[in-house]
Amino acid sequence: MTMQRRHFELIAGVFEETFQCFPRSNEQARNAIEKAARIMCRELKGTNDAFNPSRFLRACGIEDNGQ
Repeated sequence: MTMQRRHFELIAGVFEETFQCFPRSNEQARNAIEKAARIMCRELKGTNDAFNPSRFLRACGIEDNGQ
């Protein structure tokens, strides 16, 4: 089964909601969530040729700075 946009949106929404649960002052938690989102992004790239990593990270609430 090919992952579709709706699947990516669902996953990104979970990351975004989790990311927003922690205040900016809790840098350690926010860094851990960002790291997990970036790992997920890396893994999702191979599931669909139309997958857009930058769009996914933005939907997660994370700035894509090319990492």
